[in-house]
Amino acid sequence: MSAEEDEDLSHFASATFFLTDLARDQELTSLECRLDRKARSVVVSSLSRHDNGWVVLDLGDPCGGKLEPVMTTLADRQSRHLNWERRCDLIYLRVLHKCGRMARASDAEFAVLMHKIMELPVAVFQSFMKFI
Repeated sequence: MSAEEDEDLSHFASATFFLTDLARDQELTSLECRLDRKARSVVVSSLSRHDNGWVVLDLGDPCGGKLEPVMTTLADRQSRHLNWERRCDLIYLRVLHKCGRMARASDAEFAVLMHKIMELPVAVFQSFMKFI
C-alpha cells in the first residue's frame, strides 16, 4: 500500500484488506493493517503456501515510498527462500549417501567430515542444516 508522491499514509483512516476466493465467492480472511502514519508506503501482508493450505501474515512493515526501499523490505522478507540455495547441495549428497550411491573414495579430512555429517541421525542432520 502506498500513498501518492510527496504524501504519507496519514490521510488513510484505516486499511482493511479482504482475501476472497472468487470461484466460491467466499471471503477467506480479512485483516486490519497497522499503519505507520508517517510512512509513505507499507508492506501489508504476505501470502505463502504451507503444507496443504495458505497462510496470510499481517506484516505492516513501513518503508519509503520509492521503489528501492520497498524492494529492500521485500528482499528482507524473502531472504528465507535463499536457505534452499545454500542447503541443496548437502541435501542432495545426503540423498545419494542414503541411497548407497556415494562411495568413500578419499581419506582427506574434509571427505571424512562429510561422511560423518551424512551419517548423522535425521533429527540431528535437520538441526545441523538450520545453521547453514
